[in-house]
Amino acid sequence: MSMLNLFSPINDPGLLSVMCKLPSINRKDVMSESNNVEGFKIIISRKELKLHCEERSKYHSKREKEKKKSLPELKDAMKKVTLGQTTSSNKLSGKSSNYNFNSDDPIADLERDILSHHNRVLLFQFYASHLIDSNYILKKEDLIELEMFPR
Repeated sequence: MSMLNLFSPINDPGLLSVMCKLPSINRKDVMSESNNVEGFKIIISRKELKLHCEERSKYHSKREKEKKKSLPELKDAMKKVTLGQTTSSNKLSGKSSNYNFNSDDPIADLERDILSHHNRVLLFQFYASHLIDSNYILKKEDLIELEMFPR
């Protein structure tokens, strides 16, 4: 498989028609390393990044509170589901409920989720309060960590 050399003539008419539709590249720009960027990076100001971190902290704080509020409701619902009225057939089999609830532990899952939101609140508060006064060059991994890009 041959590699396309940007500086050699193109002998394939099909490739030439595709290349003609692309924006032209100034050879001086290609040859100058100072104008080339390796990979995909975003430049964001300290002010914009600080605002984003503060907003993400507020979001996670709100979700933590909402989920903490629903935790007692879930605990009550789980009690009702697992400790329901016994029926005569369940008495014979020794079961206390006729409801078959298959879940590892939704209460523990919700508690872990609450803790995760709490930790994200602390993380984004830390980020927002420790930014230096400069522009930031962010890669995809940074955008994911900062919740600017989905995982």
